[in-house]
Amino acid sequence: MSAAVRTDVRVEAPDGAAALELHQRLERLGPSRVSYDDGWTVTVEDADPADVEAAVRRWLRHIGCPSTVVLVENEELRVRAAPRHVGTHADFIG
Repeated sequence: MSAAVRTDVRVEAPDGAAALELHQRLERLGPSRVSYDDGWTVTVEDADPADVEAAVRRWLRHIGCPSTVVLVENEELRVRAAPRHVGTHADFIG
């Protein structure tokens, strides 16, 4: 069993309100901070990038944004919103 790689992860946010919401969602993963320098970002220190990515996918879906940039070890990754789940029995409801 291998230990998860932990590192600082920075996520771009579309605006201040979205950055604060993401900050709240990511607090459980490690110390995080919101900053503004030519755009809003949220940085999580010493976090598992896979955990951050999963939280960012749900956050993007919640705020209605299709994607954002996540920086892990100076590598830019484009993360897309998690798809919405459509019930398989939707035609029976109504």
